[in-house]
Amino acid sequence: MGFAANHNRVLADTSARYVWLLNDDVLLLPESVAKLTEFMDAANNADVAVVSPRLLNPDGSLQPSTYSFPSMPQTLLVHSGLREHPAMTRLLGFVAPVLRARKGSSRFWAHDETVEVDTLRGACVAMRMSAVRQVGLMSEVSIVGGEETEWHRRFKDHGWKVVFFADASVIHYGSQTVGDDSQKLRPEYLKGALHFFRTSRPHSTYTFFCRSLEALFAIRQLTARIRRDANALELARRYAAVTNEAIRSTAR
Repeated sequence: MGFAANHNRVLADTSARYVWLLNDDVLLLPESVAKLTEFMDAANNADVAVVSPRLLNPDGSLQPSTYSFPSMPQTLLVHSGLREHPAMTRLLGFVAPVLRARKGSSRFWAHDETVEVDTLRGACVAMRMSAVRQVGLMSEVSIVGGEETEWHRRFKDHGWKVVFFADASVIHYGSQTVGDDSQKLRPEYLKGALHFFRTSRPHSTYTFFCRSLEALFAIRQLTARIRRDANALELARRYAAVTNEAIRSTAR
């Protein structure tokens, strides 16, 4: 049914204090549940709605998992394809810690302290159900990707905190849930981003953003045709279809 829809079925029908949203490619390490539960139970953390431990790769290396809320220029960069180049990753690794110096405001930091953040990778997250009942469930706007970003903003708008917890870790194997479909599902992440901006930006700004994406994906389709790259062309077409639907929905 999709990430949000599957989890919402559980969230809507539970009397538990906390519910863990887990990808099925996560391995819980000893004490991870106990440590996060103790953290959530502490009186001084009663305003924490969302908390995630450190994510580790199977070899034990860090898997970055904290982010600021996305901006429209950042989202255009992501979907331009430029961010996939190693040179761009190196540049962002240099620039991000300067522009976003606050710990947890980007993925480029040591992840060695417990800090409040804007949003988190949703692979392993513990939810306080009293907060969920106040704020509501995830919006089911995509099969997978980006839906938790708008949800986390809703929590913060209601005075709740989203926290990265450094004193517990889990192993996240990464992309094992979607497997070979990971490339095909990329446009689903765009649906999540569009929902975030549609619910947080003025109508005129959101419409202009969608038109900018429309032009971007037209360029990507043209480039793919010139290069005779069938896979890139199909991906650009799928992105364009998502964007066109968003434009149509703004006109309704």
